[in-house]
Amino acid sequence: MSSRLASGRILDLDCYADLQLIAADDLPPQKARILLMLAINAGFDLALLRQAFAEH
Repeated sequence: MSSRLASGRILDLDCYADLQLIAADDLPPQKARILLMLAINAGFDLALLRQAFAEH
């Protein structure tokens, strides 16, 4: 999940775990989408996807 607002973070809250959402933190939606597409193409599972977004 990301936001198109000019500033602000999308935090990874516990309630997102039930919905299987991944917070993009400071990434704009366009960059979050590219990271997501690359990670899915590389075969990442949900845990690795969360780790990739936490690191970038």
